Amino acid sequence: MKESLTSSSSIHKYRLAAQTMYGLFSRLSLPYNRAPDSVIDSIEKLSSEELENLISKMQFYTEICEIAEKQIERPISEANFAWLALQKLKFVPPKTLFSFIEPNDSIEIFDSNGVQAYRSFNFSLHTTYSLEELLIYPWFKLFCRDEAITTKLIETMTGLLNGSIQ
Repeated sequence: MKESLTSSSSIHKYRLAAQTMYGLFSRLSLPYNRAPDSVIDSIEKLSSEELENLISKMQFYTEICEIAEKQIERPISEANFAWLALQKLKFVPPKTLFSFIEPNDSIEIFDSNGVQAYRSFNFSLHTTYSLEELLIYPWFKLFCRDEAITTKLIETMTGLLNGSIQ
């Protein structure tokens, strides 16, 4: 009985976090895809720990948007959001990183498990995935591509991050 109470409480907490986050996205006129019912069903089957992790990641987006809303003149660029995300994640990018980012670029930041830690909002314009899907599932479960391409992407990103590629 205690587990079902915890699950019910966690699901309620998820719904409140989603409502807050998506309300902020709307207020800032940010593009996004809502989680379909099938994903909501999957979320309800997550363990308490997995659900708390999802809620924490959603709160990360909410906090970035709250900071941007208070500090940055509108319209807020994808680069501004990415910079806030990198700061919050305590990542220190190379000084030249933002010279390569164009206004309409999609920006993705992954954690060491292959799960997106951040993705730019305009990414929603190019995919049907909801933020929840991108936060729950490792990218290789969502995107099917030739393994050689995946390997090359990882090598390139590693080189960019460690400075061996300029």
